[in-house]
Amino acid sequence: MKPQRLTWERLVAQLPPDERQTDSQLPFGFSTRVVAQWRAARRDESLRRWVKWSFRTALASMAACALLTLVQTHRDSSILMPLPEVSSAALLPTPP
Repeated sequence: MKPQRLTWERLVAQLPPDERQTDSQLPFGFSTRVVAQWRAARRDESLRRWVKWSFRTALASMAACALLTLVQTHRDSSILMPLPEVSSAALLPTPP
């Protein structure tokens, strides 16, 4: 006669009962700790989104500045207007 194969359920049924029965009530302050951890996780998530958005914006700004600099160096004319020249009469001292 072959011995029966042990299954998981049979193994668990053969275990002695646990003396440390867990109390069905939650410990004091459990819900406040869970809510505090949930709020911290949400705050971290919003911070992570903010960091990702600001990093992408900074990269786009740097790319736009580099593109404008590249375009500006290839142009012949400057966007700055030349300053008017000071006439020599304006440099003469005024009489007292």
